[in-house]
Amino acid sequence: MFYVMTIKEPSLSTVAIEREAAYKRALGQVDVPKSKDDQGKTGGKSAGDWLSEAQFYIFGLVYMFARISLNTTATMMPLYLSVVSKYENPSGTGTAYALAAVPLASYICSLIFSLTL
Repeated sequence: MFYVMTIKEPSLSTVAIEREAAYKRALGQVDVPKSKDDQGKTGGKSAGDWLSEAQFYIFGLVYMFARISLNTTATMMPLYLSVVSKYENPSGTGTAYALAAVPLASYICSLIFSLTL
């Protein structure tokens, strides 16, 4: 709710369009109108525009493989510890805290390191 109430999307979109136009003018790629009034009403990129860019698919593949590796590791690690390593709860009841803490620690560390990138 905080995000929805505080972020003003139309003003962000306007700023993004203006900065993209200034960037393209600086690179000399396209003859872009210099002011917001000259631009008319633009809605940004359409779905077809996104699907025609190769970078969209590259980012999608990188994200997909990162999620697959994280999910596989988080799923297989407890099974490896309990079945292959024969790690058991000393009291013999339920799941050992140490066994459950290993994937949790892995997930928290990956979250911390991803924030520092």
